[in-house]
Amino acid sequence: MVKVVTDSACDIPFELVQKLDITVVPLYIQLGDKTYRDGIDIA
Repeated sequence: MVKVVTDSACDIPFELVQKLDITVVPLYIQLGDKTYRDGIDIA
């Protein structure tokens, strides 16, 4: 079995992510003393 995994900086449309069951790992964004997960805590 092969699993496709990418980070949240990829340019894959959400529909394709769902259709191909791609796992998207969020990048972490630090603003001041706060850390956010791209696509989860911040859009």
